[in-house]
Amino acid sequence: MKPGFGSYFERWFIRQEELWRGEEADIDRKTVDRVLAVLAFALGPLTETELLDLFRHIYGPTDILSAVRL
Repeated sequence: MKPGFGSYFERWFIRQEELWRGEEADIDRKTVDRVLAVLAFALGPLTETELLDLFRHIYGPTDILSAVRL
């Protein structure tokens, strides 16, 4: 594995996607990337409402909850 967070998270995503497929969960990778991007810049704990408000402010009126179907 190459040094850095990029290689670490790419490996993590590959393994995580295998788990999601095993659970037959339909997870949108792009949405997961966006949520992680918002969380990476958080200055402290976020409530669910705060996270959803930030997500909508940055990415528009996308319904994040419908993008992740379990």
